Amino acid sequence: MVHRDLKPSNVLLAEDGTAKIADFGLAKKLDAGAGQTRTGAVMGTPSYMAPEQADGKSKEVGPATDVYALGAILYECLTGRPPFKAATVMETLQQVMADDPVPPRQLQSRTAARSGDGLPEMSGEAAGPGATARRGNWRRSWDGSWPASRSGRGRSGRWGGW
Repeated sequence: MVHRDLKPSNVLLAEDGTAKIADFGLAKKLDAGAGQTRTGAVMGTPSYMAPEQADGKSKEVGPATDVYALGAILYECLTGRPPFKAATVMETLQQVMADDPVPPRQLQSRTAARSGDGLPEMSGEAAGPGATARRGNWRRSWDGSWPASRSGRGRSGRWGGW
């Protein structure tokens, strides 16, 4: 199942702090095959869409699309704004497809100064395999030192190692 419209208003917190996902109106069952969504249809909330979703490539929309939206929600939690927001829906969609978001440190330097790099200090088994690489990826993305993504792979290729 792919939600296809994850955004802050669709993530609810229970009294015990557990996150609950709401509003499955645009959800798509992955094993349903072709059908409900025609190619070229843009569905969801533009500020939280993955580039392939914003571009109407419905055949490319999958679990990574929801992971991207969760990253956009985290970005907003850290910075106070979504990664992309323009005056019109079409301009926002264009930003999602063509631009990189402003590094969070440039928008909220207090957050980075107060909490280091924003990552919990973990080591050994608790951190899991690849933790050092993920921390490096996070830092490069956070401070804007990651190489430009205009290589043709797009942001999905750039962020896909997380």
